Amino acid sequence: YERLARCVGHSATVSHIDFSVDSRVLQSVCNAYELLYWRVNRDEPRSLGMQIKSDQRDQEWATWSCTLGFDVMGIWPSGYDRSDINMVARLNDENRRLRYLAAVDDRGGVMLFNYPAVVEKTWHYFYPGHSSHVTNVKWLLPSTEKGSNGEEEKVQYLLTAGGHDRALFQWKLIRDVELEKKRAEAGPKRSKTAEPPQKALPPPSKPALNISNIDNDIADAAPGTSSPVESPAGGDKK
Repeated sequence: YERLARCVGHSATVSHIDFSVDSRVLQSVCNAYELLYWRVNRDEPRSLGMQIKSDQRDQEWATWSCTLGFDVMGIWPSGYDRSDINMVARLNDENRRLRYLAAVDDRGGVMLFNYPAVVEKTWHYFYPGHSSHVTNVKWLLPSTEKGSNGEEEKVQYLLTAGGHDRALFQWKLIRDVELEKKRAEAGPKRSKTAEPPQKALPPPSKPALNISNIDNDIADAAPGTSSPVESPAGGDKK
């Protein structure tokens, strides 16, 4: 690797970064809860590493792991402060319509949101399991398995890493097909520049994540029960 530039501007340790789809913009969040944007276009070497002052909320991002920003301003439940959510991960669905956001917190839980999570009092599911704070969360690439009817079907798994419990959990995403069909029939999503809707869609009728057997002892200790939660939006709205 070769260092091309140094992005200077944060007042604390950088904790999360994401590149835009075209790899020309970088967003970063630090432990002082600052959300900054940077120019990383190699075709413009003079501006490489310079901070961007303009609003980037309409930017398309290749990944989303930052805990602050327009797309995730509704992930903060009541009673949480900005240090309680440690990491988020967006599921990049191939058709870019049915996407989810997983978030992990200091209370041993995994939260599942529709993405983007910009609506106040948005519904989400909370899944207990870890006996300590959860440090990281990542979606795996989709795979195929034989379903109950014997046909191949696409499945999606999520990994979460615990802190003091030193546990790695694997979760299987179970989609509510009927709810997704209603969303698809409702038409395209609103632009981010438009005013967000006042009410969120109702939650799925079934839990959307089930813990998967990595180890029988782990699975028995953490059955992956869940409950829908309605929470007010909070956090940084930059």
